[in-house]
Amino acid sequence: MNKLKEYRYFLNRMFGVLLLIASLGNSVSVARAAQTTNDISVTIVANQSKIKLGQNITYTITMTNLGPDDAIFVDVYHNLPDQLSLVSLTCDKGISPDTPACEYSTLASGETVVSTLVATLNQNAQNREKYLITTATIAFETVDTVDPNSSNNSASVAIKLIGR
Repeated sequence: MNKLKEYRYFLNRMFGVLLLIASLGNSVSVARAAQTTNDISVTIVANQSKIKLGQNITYTITMTNLGPDDAIFVDVYHNLPDQLSLVSLTCDKGISPDTPACEYSTLASGETVVSTLVATLNQNAQNREKYLITTATIAFETVDTVDPNSSNNSASVAIKLIGR
């Protein structure tokens, strides 16, 4: 019963706040960023189709803003399978603290950025899957960027794991 009283108190307080806001009318305006529309695409390629223990593999990830507007706060995340470990990551406009990702505060309409990811095969990977799939995925940090074509916001490449 005590929870019900707390809930009613909360609703009454919120109702009071809503009445206060309504009484202010048009005297308050909320600052909001303009919404942009972009078609962001991503592709990923590997420098080889097979990997064995002791080898590195290099992935090249290309992200392009097909427009029509400039994109703000758009990221590309690099998703490695468990059998691979990150060796290095380079991003056209700097490395993200959320590695393995590249974050871009702006991506102009028509602009292309490239990230290069180097990975190595883990020691325990030999007894696991025969194909390893690495994926690059686009993410937006704000709701002010809209991409109506999400079909090209993710790309994957498969490489074959070969024996010793």
